[in-house]
Amino acid sequence: MLMTILLAFYLVPGSAQEMGAPAMDIKNIHGKYARTQVLSLADFRNKVIGLIYDEKTKATCTGVLIGPRHVLTAAHCVYNFKTKEWSEGLLFTAGKLSKNDPGLGSSTYQRFFIQKEYIETMKEEFDFALVELEENLGDKIGWAGFRSLTKEEMVEGKTAPITFAGYPGDKEFGTQWSVTCPGVVAGNLLSYFCDSYGGMSGSALFRQNDSQNYVIGVHTFGGPEKNGGVYINSKNYTLINAWKNFDRYSDNTVVHSFAK
Repeated sequence: MLMTILLAFYLVPGSAQEMGAPAMDIKNIHGKYARTQVLSLADFRNKVIGLIYDEKTKATCTGVLIGPRHVLTAAHCVYNFKTKEWSEGLLFTAGKLSKNDPGLGSSTYQRFFIQKEYIETMKEEFDFALVELEENLGDKIGWAGFRSLTKEEMVEGKTAPITFAGYPGDKEFGTQWSVTCPGVVAGNLLSYFCDSYGGMSGSALFRQNDSQNYVIGVHTFGGPEKNGGVYINSKNYTLINAWKNFDRYSDNTVVHSFAK
């Protein structure tokens, strides 16, 4: 049994519960590292981070552009482990800062890429996905690079400041919030006490002082003891890169295409 709670989607006000995960509560708000609202797009990272909205279920997540039409997010944002169903009505909007803000561009999707191991086990280390958009939003907005942590950075217990931003469900719909705190390597995951809430799943993890804006992981879970996500190791880097180029990905990849 998982010791943490998957953040999953957050349903916008008026919905009864979250999709595919227990309801979120104050257990994800540890209080030491609070979120601050993003009010401008002066920081490049906030431009390429976007709201993922399921027009069918009214649920939300977060993603980041890592290519012309490629969005990295959490696997549970596109696949419901409980119902064994794919999300069919997703719309990605980059750089959205408020409810009525149209953002820098929106697009529906063509394909999802996730690992078979996530579908079979829902283990946190497999909880990341690539969304291929219908439109090339990145050509006009730009996109973030991504990299594997080095061997030195992946040492068990290694600590370094990380930062991420997303669209938490306990705040006004469409507002982006960021947070920074120490991240600690724990197996194949990064754990931390950054405050989070349902809807922030899929947020890109960055090193706080990385001027090159490389994504190093994906925020995916929260609970009373810790919050955290999966970091990009060399295996994950190779897999994401193969998905992005739609080329030579491994047999454990599951591709779901939008049925037009």
